Amino acid sequence: MSKKFLTGEQGNAQKDNKKKLQPSQLTKITSLFKVEKIVKSTSRANFTSVEAIQKENDSNRRMIDEREEQIKKVSVLENSNGYEENKLSEREEKRRELQKTINQIYENDTQTDTETELEIEIEIETEEQQKIRQIIEKREAKQKIENIYQLPYYFQKQWIDKERILKEIADKKHVKRHEFFTQLTQLVRMSNTSSSNVNLDSLKIFVTNYLKDKANDFFENLVPFIAKIALEIVQLDDVPILVQNQEGKITLTKRQVATFLANMFFCTLSSQISKNLPYGNSFKSLFAGTLNYNQSDRKIEKIICIYNYFLSVKEAIENRPGDYESQKVTYHRIVFDQNIHSNSDVSIFWKQNTTQLAKVIHQKDGNIEDYENAIHLDFANAYIGGGVLDHGLVQEEIRFMISPELIISRLFCPKMEDKEAIMIIGSEIYTKYSGYGDTFHCEGRVDQSNIKLDSQNRKLTAVLAIDAIHYGQSYDQNIQYRMNSIVRELLKAYIGFHGGQELVQSEQALQNGKKFQVSTGRWGCGIFMGDPQLKFLIQWVAASLAQREMIFCSFKDKELDDIEEIIDQLQDKNVSYVINLIHRYTEYFRQKNSKFSLFQYAKEYFESKNKKQ
Repeated sequence: MSKKFLTGEQGNAQKDNKKKLQPSQLTKITSLFKVEKIVKSTSRANFTSVEAIQKENDSNRRMIDEREEQIKKVSVLENSNGYEENKLSEREEKRRELQKTINQIYENDTQTDTETELEIEIEIETEEQQKIRQIIEKREAKQKIENIYQLPYYFQKQWIDKERILKEIADKKHVKRHEFFTQLTQLVRMSNTSSSNVNLDSLKIFVTNYLKDKANDFFENLVPFIAKIALEIVQLDDVPILVQNQEGKITLTKRQVATFLANMFFCTLSSQISKNLPYGNSFKSLFAGTLNYNQSDRKIEKIICIYNYFLSVKEAIENRPGDYESQKVTYHRIVFDQNIHSNSDVSIFWKQNTTQLAKVIHQKDGNIEDYENAIHLDFANAYIGGGVLDHGLVQEEIRFMISPELIISRLFCPKMEDKEAIMIIGSEIYTKYSGYGDTFHCEGRVDQSNIKLDSQNRKLTAVLAIDAIHYGQSYDQNIQYRMNSIVRELLKAYIGFHGGQELVQSEQALQNGKKFQVSTGRWGCGIFMGDPQLKFLIQWVAASLAQREMIFCSFKDKELDDIEEIIDQLQDKNVSYVINLIHRYTEYFRQKNSKFSLFQYAKEYFESKNKKQ
């Protein structure tokens, strides 16, 4: 049994005997009369005493009294503007009838098991509801802003000054050295008001010690070119933020990518509202000098990488303008999907999986990026790029510096969660290098203009960023041998190696239906303190499930001296065999507190199996 009462209905307008309201007066009335639904469900079973019923009645009477008080306020306004007196009387009469009916419903003792639903539509928005609505509207607007990258020209007042300086640089036939550094200092201060003392010492050392006789060409040709490319930022439409836990992609032309990097060079990008984005959106820290000699050298080598990139872009646009207009780069956030990745987030999935192990190619020498038609692994920080914009210069930072098109992923890719990976398709390598860390050195430029394109006009290259657990920050490094830690790393690697639809589209350009191999190495080791033997087996299993061959670069790590023997023993086994071997080792390790390595344990296990046979 249910009853529905509608109140606050407006009568038909009577043009002949009713005076029209002024717009301002109509607004006041409308603000008081907005639709509000109050749904109240009660039943006799809900009341345990007469006292409870009385409290409920009192509450509803107060509600009606408040509505009547608002109607009286409206009546004063209506009378002052020519409304007929009998209209208010009709409204009051309806309200009294409504109150009487409500009282009858709550005082009716004949209803037993049936539930009474009362729905009242009243055209009044209270002050509290108004505040709630405004809060919701602001929250929705803020969320929309947070999910869009705030391009510098969105902030018109700041952009006018930035644009003026960039145009001055772009229009000059010869930019004088001291003028350039003065203008760059001004741009840094515009984008970062806290930068009272702007330090550009590393950039100055680069010009003086590295460029030398090339400095004139740098200021006459390259700097104005970079400024012209930076000014093209106004041609960009909204660029979305690839928010966490949500599959998404951004595809830009190579020229648009260069536009972002040019604005990073001139430090003209704006700070973002979005949370969890990597820190830094310019080369300001890279340009800054330091008292640490090694860190200063690292920064100068990085600036050389940026210099090589812009030289290549300038030559490409001048000699092959169509390439940078049409060729594209895709930034893809890949997220765990049970429909695609099955139940790979639980250990039983791996322990029972009978997928055959994929082929593994061991490389003692060589770098991950040396291999064509392969996914190049980025040993990523959860905040993609890590210390690329400062003095950091390990695997991830090196990979980003020799391929600066990777750097702008930091602008719209927030921190990676456990079940996420980021893949960049179509980037190029622009600098040849040697060394690592303090020994890193640029060896010249690289030309990858001849790399084949896929159907989306992207280079057939793929860089995969996956972050390992940082056991160096853990109270106990041995937690990496627990199954929950192992499953986390298996899942992270598998999500990335699987690749998603964007990679599938690129692979269609390969002949005979081939798939990209995975080119990887000591992922999550080094400063992250991961066990390289365990990480090798984890990646092998993940690549096998993704049905990809794996190239493993051991970088002459002594802990991996026995890797080829392990590969020979396991090559004809399946996923569950390896996972259960790892599980037995972790149990043995925990019980015996043994210093046996995983490979040592595996070799003894193989020997004991062979003896039994």
